[in-house]
Amino acid sequence: MTTAVTERLARAALDLHRLMIAAEEIRYLQSPASPREKTAKGADDPTASTALDPRRIAVAEGLEAAQEMASRLTAEIRAHVENLGAALDTWDGRKG
Repeated sequence: MTTAVTERLARAALDLHRLMIAAEEIRYLQSPASPREKTAKGADDPTASTALDPRRIAVAEGLEAAQEMASRLTAEIRAHVENLGAALDTWDGRKG
């Protein structure tokens, strides 16, 4: 049971890692599925198209939220690693 739980955690973390890499690569790019903004003269405006692209914004916001969550979870998991490691060291006589 324990190994199944940590295996699911590791797989989920790896999935998140892969998605975050992909999101980092495109966070500043306009989605090819988004409409193009036009200037007053009817020409394409790539700067406005990219800046106002709701799909790009959603990726950037999702990446930021995932980074914040991953940072908090990493700290929490590290604390559990230290606590369990210390308990195991004490149990087998290496400490304490």
